[in-house]
Amino acid sequence: MSISYFKKKNGKNLSWEDITREERYFCSELFGCIKGNEKTFVKFLKSKSEKLSKINEKSEWDSGYEVCFYRDFLKIKAGSVDISVKKSEYSQKRTFDLCLFSNECIIIIEAKAQQGFETKQLKSIEEDKKSVKKIIKEIIKEIKNVNIEVKLVSLTSSDYTPKEKTENCFDCNIKWNDLVRLYKEKSSIFQRADNLYKN
Repeated sequence: MSISYFKKKNGKNLSWEDITREERYFCSELFGCIKGNEKTFVKFLKSKSEKLSKINEKSEWDSGYEVCFYRDFLKIKAGSVDISVKKSEYSQKRTFDLCLFSNECIIIIEAKAQQGFETKQLKSIEEDKKSVKKIIKEIIKEIKNVNIEVKLVSLTSSDYTPKEKTENCFDCNIKWNDLVRLYKEKSSIFQRADNLYKN
């Protein structure tokens, strides 16, 4: 598919997929690959990091895209616990790019395409890891001995070389071009995401 007004200088017509630089677009494509096949993706993540080795990919998994976790989780629990969603200490606007949920683990994926991570964002991500565990422990009192692991995964361009401190913020670091091999039917899309850094 090509649109006449998405035209390059050489005269070639392009599609929106060819010109977008927005990582949310690429995350939505990845979500389409993951949804319904979560165990395959979790197994892939485990192969990329020793820190994820104890995760059980055979568990029941669910996935979400643009996950407004605090807002929506507090909303469904508001009737059963003494907590006001609007007055909560947790940000109602905080959104995770992608999430995978099991009864034992939550995997939060933060993605970048054209840029890398900034110090301010890394601090926020590290706080989220603590906050998600805290909110679950505080609110899910009906589940005894609840101990949900929260894991952080970065998804970036292979041209992006993060500082050691940045890498250590995450439990697993993957690249868009890793997904080219994993999801061959979307290889051109994920390769484009990988090629976008600083472009």
